[in-house]
Amino acid sequence: MPSGPLRALLLAAATALACKTAPSPTPVATPAATCPPCECNCANGGGGGGAAESSARIAELLDSATKKMGTRDGKGCLADLEEVARLDPKAAERSATIQGQCLMLAGRCEDGKARTRAALAPMMSQWGPEQLDRTIDAYVGMYCEGTMSDRDALLRALMHLQQGAFMTRKDVAFCQEAADTVERLRGKVQPRDEDDHQIIDLDRGVVASVPACFQRAGDCDRAWNRYQRLATRANPESYGKLAPAQLDQVLRSGFESLVPKCKAP
Repeated sequence: MPSGPLRALLLAAATALACKTAPSPTPVATPAATCPPCECNCANGGGGGGAAESSARIAELLDSATKKMGTRDGKGCLADLEEVARLDPKAAERSATIQGQCLMLAGRCEDGKARTRAALAPMMSQWGPEQLDRTIDAYVGMYCEGTMSDRDALLRALMHLQQGAFMTRKDVAFCQEAADTVERLRGKVQPRDEDDHQIIDLDRGVVASVPACFQRAGDCDRAWNRYQRLATRANPESYGKLAPAQLDQVLRSGFESLVPKCKAP
């Protein structure tokens, strides 16, 4: 057994030899990155602002479309809604009723009716088809412009008479056009069904609205002349049996109770 110093010398030599002859470890190559560099899409202002800005723009457009509908600017309203559809088709779908009204105002009455019916049908299913028909008729009377069917033109004229008689003052020409349209189309437009009371009761319905429209427009003579014809036509059984003097007295009494501002002095 070698002595202590010799043993230490041999151990050092063996260690040096082992370090010299042992193979070096093979380096492991690190694969190159394969993911493309990240890009920032700043088209909408970067970060999360794009969605907020889009929502604000949609709200602005819907508000503008509603205001234009209120001023009866159908084409301007539709332009706003087309931009909404480009930004968010779901938001456009939720505004389908406004779109239907604006189509009517823009002179596309049939398209407007179809769009409005499709929008309202799911909400009104529990009320039945008759109520949906009456609701569409009301929209037609309020919003349809331009070329339309005889029925739609008659509904529009009836709505105009209601507006001029009971809602807001119109001029004589407005009342005259509506009253003349009713005269032209009565008998030509047939009731849709037994629930179509606007057409079934047409003659009775205009006895009040026509003279009241003229009275509010400031023409009592025209109101009186129209009332005589309309009242006797709507109630031939009652008025047909009266002598001329009595008929005039009864008609005058009925007229003055209907439009007291046209009461004779």
